[in-house]
Amino acid sequence: MTDCRFTREQRLLNAADFQRVFDKTKLKVSTRELLILGAANDLGHSRIGFIIAKKNIRTAVHRNRIKRIIRNFFRVHCSEFDTADLIIMARRGLDQRSNSEINRMFSDLWYKLVRQSSSR
Repeated sequence: MTDCRFTREQRLLNAADFQRVFDKTKLKVSTRELLILGAANDLGHSRIGFIIAKKNIRTAVHRNRIKRIIRNFFRVHCSEFDTADLIIMARRGLDQRSNSEINRMFSDLWYKLVRQSSSR
């Protein structure tokens, strides 16, 4: 049984972490409203970071809802993925989706990412 908490160690915390993912991106999956970039790390566990621009998702309520849904999915499924740093970028229109649609969309992207990482 994996630990079901989302800890500080599972987050990308500073600009250098984000920049490293942008510079060394090996994994990339996307839909019209969501983009996930990934790069390997040597930490022994995966981490995620969010880029959700106010320009794309206007209200804080919607930005926080999106992060909460994705964080919860990551928390439950993080053991299925190799060690990598992931950046989740929200695009316009994601806030118009229901919680179940966002969860399904992220789930589909997650499994594409898992397949992509195992083929490398």
